[in-house]
Amino acid sequence: MFNASDKSFKSALPSSFLVGLFFLVGCFDENRLPLAPVSGKVTFQGQPLIGASVVFQQSKLPVLASGKTDSNGEFILSTFGFEDGAPLGESRVSVTIIESDYTEFERTMPMPDNSNIVDLDQRAAANAAAKDKRMSRLAEMSRERNRSREQQQIPERYSRIEGSGIVLEVKTGEPNFFLIELEP
Repeated sequence: MFNASDKSFKSALPSSFLVGLFFLVGCFDENRLPLAPVSGKVTFQGQPLIGASVVFQQSKLPVLASGKTDSNGEFILSTFGFEDGAPLGESRVSVTIIESDYTEFERTMPMPDNSNIVDLDQRAAANAAAKDKRMSRLAEMSRERNRSREQQQIPERYSRIEGSGIVLEVKTGEPNFFLIELEP
């Protein structure tokens, strides 16, 4: 059993921290797995597919790259960091409609900073009003999402990496722009 006040325990902490830090840096070194920028567009019956998750799984490794389609059906893939690309080689691909996506909510409706209001009752009232406004917008976004989803029902097979039938190759030194055309 260890004793936190024990001198040997305290002297071991800095070296344990450094070993852990070196391990983490080694595990997340992006140079260990070559990536290439990947972007594309997803359509369903000739129309852009909005709000879909696009996932590439490299065929020989258990590594995933993913992205989300925008209002034009376009996506950019990320593996280790924001829009850093996908692993080189053949990938199986899945496309799934995102059921609930509120990633844009914080950007479009940030929580106001009411810390400058000194009176606690006034601050509470301002926070409650901001919460009501945010909740109304969230409900509106949910209704918009449901209307959009009703128009964009894609076959279930596309949501499974093994069953989608979509296989694409990510290459180095070439533009990796993929047009993914889904059919009923």
